[in-house]
Amino acid sequence: MSINLQLVSIFDYRLNHHTIFKGSVAGKFHKDGKQQIAIVTPENKIVLQDETNVVHNITGKINCIKELRHINPFEENDTGYDVLLIGTIESLICYDIYQNKTLFTREMPEGVTCIEVGLLYPL
Repeated sequence: MSINLQLVSIFDYRLNHHTIFKGSVAGKFHKDGKQQIAIVTPENKIVLQDETNVVHNITGKINCIKELRHINPFEENDTGYDVLLIGTIESLICYDIYQNKTLFTREMPEGVTCIEVGLLYPL
């Protein structure tokens, strides 16, 4: 007896932009909770899915991006939204798409080539 399994596409989205390696991430970047794809173009622009304008133009060469959940600890039942961590050849930038502002920039002399986010619990 053999079982035939087939992979089925859940969604198909065509971009009008080229993207770089490690240059795409999915997240909920607005308070409405809608999932969107953010990409980095070779021209160092960050573009959101279903948005016609460029979200952010970075002066340094972007190496990677990662989403990070932003929650207000003072609001009860706050589900939060995602912000972008942007790794460039010179710095680490935290950008809030919902508020349209840079939360912080940290100079990194060796540059940032990979970003991982996680929780550390005491053993």
